[in-house]
Amino acid sequence: MRKFLVFGIPALVAFGVGLYRVATVRPKEGEYSAKWVASRAFAANHQVQQDDLRVPGGIDAVVRLLLEDESLNGAHVKGAAHPAGAVLRDADFDRRPDLSKPMPHAQIYFYVTKEDSTPIGGWTEGASIVPCYLKTEGKAPATKQRAICIHTPLRILAIHKAQNTNEASWLAIEVPEKFRCTFAEFAMADKRTLYQVNPP
Repeated sequence: MRKFLVFGIPALVAFGVGLYRVATVRPKEGEYSAKWVASRAFAANHQVQQDDLRVPGGIDAVVRLLLEDESLNGAHVKGAAHPAGAVLRDADFDRRPDLSKPMPHAQIYFYVTKEDSTPIGGWTEGASIVPCYLKTEGKAPATKQRAICIHTPLRILAIHKAQNTNEASWLAIEVPEKFRCTFAEFAMADKRTLYQVNPP
């Protein structure tokens, strides 16, 4: 009984404090913020999926594991790439990717992946892709279709997987200004597809 009073009660108190902090307290700026460890390397703008993050050790760890804290699933990692094992905080994530810094003289195109046969999990952040489409030429009834591709690879800036039925999954693609007209034809084409040509 004495051992329980010495060791058990403080442990229960610590557990209760941890549970309260994780479940109810919203930290103010500069105060407590949950920590996470990257289970693998993340590219810039990586969208968190299940098992991407693990909880580091500490008083709050047991409580967060018991609560199955998945609050950051679907959020995007801010800033540059992060190596496996990097320690991140809640402030390092956002619900939308950072698309504020494309290369000079470029624009961003949002490609809705429901239009493509490649599933959203088949794309890689930072990878290069080649857009292709069929262009109809000539006048009826002698029309024919010609395949056109942008052979200079374009970069995937971000991948967003829909978290509910009210939104779509999409790729944010960086398009240099010199390809603007060709890419506009691609965007308007009835038959189009993207090919991922190499990882980042």
